[in-house]
Amino acid sequence: MRKLGGYPGIVVGVVGVVMALYHVYARLTPVAPDSLALRILTLAFSLVLAFLLYPRRKGGTPDRIPWSDLLLTGLSLAALAYLFLNYTYVTSRFATADPLSALDMLVAAIATLLTLEATRRTIGVPASFMLSLGSAMKLRLLSVPDDIIAKVRAIHPGYAKYVIPKSVYASYGVEEDVQTFQAATILIASSKTSADTIYKVTKAIVEGREDYGRVTAAMKGVTAKDIAESFGLPRHPGAEKYFKEVGLLK
Repeated sequence: MRKLGGYPGIVVGVVGVVMALYHVYARLTPVAPDSLALRILTLAFSLVLAFLLYPRRKGGTPDRIPWSDLLLTGLSLAALAYLFLNYTYVTSRFATADPLSALDMLVAAIATLLTLEATRRTIGVPASFMLSLGSAMKLRLLSVPDDIIAKVRAIHPGYAKYVIPKSVYASYGVEEDVQTFQAATILIASSKTSADTIYKVTKAIVEGREDYGRVTAAMKGVTAKDIAESFGLPRHPGAEKYFKEVGLLK
């Protein structure tokens, strides 16, 4: 995470304080904004802070905000402003009757890519906020027992056991591996998408997983077997075909 000083630091600090105060207000006021407006504003604050505080890669520009991240911040605000400017249209259209315009699809694509990039920067192990906390005090992480993880998975199969190696936070006071659970990243496709298309997408992801590991640490060490896990959801026929071909499913 960047350590900003001067005017940039003040701006980022103000954004963070305003975000916190707004959410306290939205929670306590009897005339809180509707859920969609609250989500849009939350996403706007989150994207702005993600691009201003977190570099594109580890160690990059730790004390300044490059123009590329300022551009991503502007794009984030523009995409979400589009939703507000067309709020009545967005909330009143019938998804099954009113086709999306080319501009709708462009804004949706940009917003999705920005959200994925912000997520890539801010989550994973080691977590940036944990490193910041560890620089101020010694960390102690508590393991989650197997029986608790089993109960969690019985309620929500989307969670999976995960072990944080002690080496990740060793310099911050963690002396042993920590067992916990994590939410899996799941790609969802329309049932109307052709099996051939999903087959090719699945093949590209599985066989190119090492390339993903070079982009984000969260994908390092992910196996083909991990990717074939369904987490309680039905697999698309195209994905199922590929997994069976390579022996990941019977």
